[in-house]
Amino acid sequence: MCYINSLLINDVSHYLGLIKIYKYIEMRKKCFLLLMIVTFLINCSKPIKNNSIIISPKLKGEIIQLSTFISEINLIPLETTADCLIAEVGKVLISEQKIYVLDRSTSSIFIFDRWGKFLTKIQDVGHGSEEYIHLIDFDVINDEIFLLDYTGKKIIHYDQQYKFIQATSLSFYASQFGIMDKSFIFKCEPMNNSGDPYFILTSKEGEVIKTIDQLSATGKYNWGEVSFFTRNQTDIMISKLYDNSIFQVKNNKINEYIQLDFGLYNVPVNTNFNDINIFSQDFKYAVKNNYWIVGEWLIMDYFFNLKRYYLRFHLASKNVISGKIENDLNDIPFFPKWSFSHGLIGFLNSYEINEFKFDRLCWPELDNVKVSDNPILVTYSIN
Repeated sequence: MCYINSLLINDVSHYLGLIKIYKYIEMRKKCFLLLMIVTFLINCSKPIKNNSIIISPKLKGEIIQLSTFISEINLIPLETTADCLIAEVGKVLISEQKIYVLDRSTSSIFIFDRWGKFLTKIQDVGHGSEEYIHLIDFDVINDEIFLLDYTGKKIIHYDQQYKFIQATSLSFYASQFGIMDKSFIFKCEPMNNSGDPYFILTSKEGEVIKTIDQLSATGKYNWGEVSFFTRNQTDIMISKLYDNSIFQVKNNKINEYIQLDFGLYNVPVNTNFNDINIFSQDFKYAVKNNYWIVGEWLIMDYFFNLKRYYLRFHLASKNVISGKIENDLNDIPFFPKWSFSHGLIGFLNSYEINEFKFDRLCWPELDNVKVSDNPILVTYSIN
């Protein structure tokens, strides 16, 4: 009897041991599965920092009316004369009194009043100390103009009467820049295959203060029409090409300010966008495109499944509206490219006017426009 009990005890002990082993194996499986899930999430999305604002844009086809964003649309035909023939609009800035247009084809800045009447132009192309070789970007502060010469690697500063003040030499090539109180920040261009900084912060004298990350090597897909900078009254915000992080630059410090979180559709970390066509059927992620600050609003467009979405974020209240735009205002297309103090800016080429079915009674500004005329600016006033 004792022998049988001993066998039973041994069997039970053996059984209990098997249960422990089974539970241990199951626990290891769960830990391994959890580790795999965490690894997948880490590889498929960027870590969200606690000190940044997290925005989760909508991706399921929600429709928002354009009138939710925009209170008014205005057209400004730019005067056409023999002295101001614009071939290729590269950038438009609007101040309280003036409109500034970069013509990349002729490396010129054309200046108009707020009604589109031509005033003057800057076209100082050359190799002299007060001239530029290849004008690629510009900025305006208090109607003083700063030009970025890509080939000559310098910033040229003009006063409010468009007279030369000074030239600042740079030690690198840059394609976009922004101005702060005591410094510049530049979007750089890689001259080697790797290792070049993405952004460079310099003093007004051109001395490098800080470099930010590195550029990927230039590849097959490398679009340059995306806004890397936007500015409000006090500071500049920067963001990399199609990146979901927006950084604030203030007092020569750079901090992550906003993080877009598209959930499962976040682009995998370390993706080189130069080698990816985001407009391909195979691209299954969501990406930020252009972004602007207008007053208390951050506005951006983003792409998902070959569709363009828009987002409007109130910087103070943190309220978010996002979705696909439906134009309930009029027949002017909503396609902004730049911003100004009261809204967003787009443009229509004069030779494209007949391609759109405009109600001419609503738009008398188009009555006398000829196909050879300068572009028509479109301003979208923010609600």
